[in-house]
Amino acid sequence: MRQSLREGLLNLLFPWDNQCCLCQRALIGMEHILCSCCEEELAACVLTLPERVSVHAPLTLCISAFAYDGIARQLIHHLKYHSNGIVAPLLGLHMCQALLTSPAPRDWDAIIPVPLHVSKLRLRGYNQARLLAQEIASCYRLNLRTDLLFRTKATQSQTKRTAEERHSAMQGVFAASEQAAGLSILLVDDVLTTGATAAACADALLAAGAKAVTLITACQA
Repeated sequence: MRQSLREGLLNLLFPWDNQCCLCQRALIGMEHILCSCCEEELAACVLTLPERVSVHAPLTLCISAFAYDGIARQLIHHLKYHSNGIVAPLLGLHMCQALLTSPAPRDWDAIIPVPLHVSKLRLRGYNQARLLAQEIASCYRLNLRTDLLFRTKATQSQTKRTAEERHSAMQGVFAASEQAAGLSILLVDDVLTTGATAAACADALLAAGAKAVTLITACQA
């Protein structure tokens, strides 16, 4: 009875067509979203505590669940480029676990996803950072706020830019509402590379009076 209830709940939370979302192998037993082989490969991408914590000023702390490699990287690509939102709960769960075992003080007043520019949001149809933030907000019972931080400029891909070029390109890209004043904020994004995007978000929020900004990402490159 308990087993069937658990399976029913998992199917409700993680609906899928009985195939692993990465290798398309048929899922069996208690497998959900990923088959056991892909789950094992994902476990190899989990960062240890010293690796998962970093600092990128003016962020108070940066925390990541996975190395941006292997299965974890594939999941990000499915979420970001293949409209596969089903992987968000899986990544969000691991992000919650990374937060739980990190030294970050869990006194956040609000959770904010890194916003997309309206043109990219229209093209993609969703913000992958918001999907991840929804999972963490539910886990930690935080207020998900999309009215505090805005992307005011569209930017080109940062992939081929140096760290210095990335930071320069992100200057003035974000603006924050005065409602952020006095709040301790948990900022959410999919991947941490040089920290340029997150730092620009934190600059805007702190300029608006936010007390502190902590970053949580699914992966760290």
